[in-house]
Amino acid sequence: MDKQEEISPSATKKLLQLSGPKARTLEEFSLHSHDLTASLQLLEALNNKALSSEVRKGLWYHAITIFYKCFKHSDARRRLWPQVVFAKRPDLMPAYNFFLNLRDRHIVHDDNPYIKAYVGVYVNKENDTYTVEDVVSSVAIFDILDENRWRIFCELASYAIQWVEKEKTRLKNLLKAECEKKSPQELDSLKELAITIPTLNQVSEKKEVEF
Repeated sequence: MDKQEEISPSATKKLLQLSGPKARTLEEFSLHSHDLTASLQLLEALNNKALSSEVRKGLWYHAITIFYKCFKHSDARRRLWPQVVFAKRPDLMPAYNFFLNLRDRHIVHDDNPYIKAYVGVYVNKENDTYTVEDVVSSVAIFDILDENRWRIFCELASYAIQWVEKEKTRLKNLLKAECEKKSPQELDSLKELAITIPTLNQVSEKKEVEF
């Protein structure tokens, strides 16, 4: 066997760590892409009519929650700005604002009339007296998952993913061009990329990031 054929790809290729503003921004867009893609996958899963109403509601709520995770402030990554993402589709902004209010005031918190609790008393009237039968408490939830709202939110998520993917491609091309200009010595000075698995104790820790 030829010696060249015995050399494994790992012996000829290295995965090196990139840093700097462009690399950091690409990391952030990768996180946004992951969340937005997951949101759309959850929306597609709602087409399974065999799911119970509670499971479908859970998928719906989670799809909306992780979508807006990308547009909310975080110390770990810079947010997406809807005015930038949807600059060429201003017609989507009313839908963006509707689902944002739904997320903030109904799904995550309990600030609007979409869910209400009631307390009442069952009484039986006999002649001029009342007999108390029972005190009841219940919750009324106004369902907002229908075909039209599902379709609109799918369009919102799909467009956001397309926008983020274009930005990722643009940044990848810029970084690739920069790396191609580096000398072998400069490339050799870069650290190999390593992924560390977090420990259970780190569940309460913030990850270290640089902007």
